Amino acid sequence: MNIIVATFLLKMEKEVPLLMASVIKGTDLEENLAVIGTDGAVMTGINKGCIRKLVKALQRPLQKVVCLLHTNELPLHHVFIELDGSTKSLDAFAGPISKKLDSNVSQWRVVAFKSIPNPHFPMLPNDLFKTLA
Repeated sequence: MNIIVATFLLKMEKEVPLLMASVIKGTDLEENLAVIGTDGAVMTGINKGCIRKLVKALQRPLQKVVCLLHTNELPLHHVFIELDGSTKSLDAFAGPISKKLDSNVSQWRVVAFKSIPNPHFPMLPNDLFKTLA
């Protein structure tokens, strides 16, 4: 199985698909690569997404695997922006709600919680977790 792992800055989103295509072309991946994965929607835009650009450069379709946990963040992110405005830096809040919070949010302790039982929730066997990286 061939696996490509690519990590890059969003500022390089135009160059990365072309660079990946140049690495892939001339190898077995040019014909055999079937799936490409990513951790979020930035990579999957219909015209400007990195995966779309890679598909165009390779001139054939690829199956996309996108992390749903990251995708789930997007609607909540937009709710926070709507309610509290955008962030002003990587570690500062500036909106009306955020200003009421202690400025040292990253050092708050994690609060213990009690789980809510759900008899319909699928339970994975514990030994399965040992096989995951």
